[in-house]
Amino acid sequence: MKRSLISLNLALVLGLSFAQLRPQSPPSIESTRPYCPTGSDLIAFWSYRDENYEIYVMEVNGSNQTNLTNHSDFDSWPVWSPNGSQIAFTSYRDGNGEIYVMNADGSEPRNLTNHPATDELAVWAPDGRWIVFASDRDGSMDVYSLRIETGEVSRLSETSSHDWAPSWGR
Repeated sequence: MKRSLISLNLALVLGLSFAQLRPQSPPSIESTRPYCPTGSDLIAFWSYRDENYEIYVMEVNGSNQTNLTNHSDFDSWPVWSPNGSQIAFTSYRDGNGEIYVMNADGSEPRNLTNHPATDELAVWAPDGRWIVFASDRDGSMDVYSLRIETGEVSRLSETSSHDWAPSWGR
């Protein structure tokens, strides 16, 4: 476990994309994201159960763990929409990292980015109209915004190094 955490921390320092870190064997930890914002006491998380990364939800006490994605490819980094009706996540089901959104019950997953580059680590805007994410679509990992209503994507950062893991303030 210590070696996995060191590898992940080193990758974060070096700015490697998560695609470059796809493990060959299951990690010994599970990753969690925040509670559902509606006060429903649900937690979305991703896990390497059944030898594949999938997105799950569970109640705060750990009960009622439910696989939402149930797909043969790598699904990770779930993030609740501000109103709790949807979950954005990173998926490799199209052969590369893409930003997907699905209903909170796992139904109707749809690809928002649909680009040949790696798109990952989605974060919702507080108003739920935008998602920011990291992508290497212009050669290095930079931060982009996506207007959900129109699908318009804009590059927000532009450096020769890697800009990764955006976070939206309130």
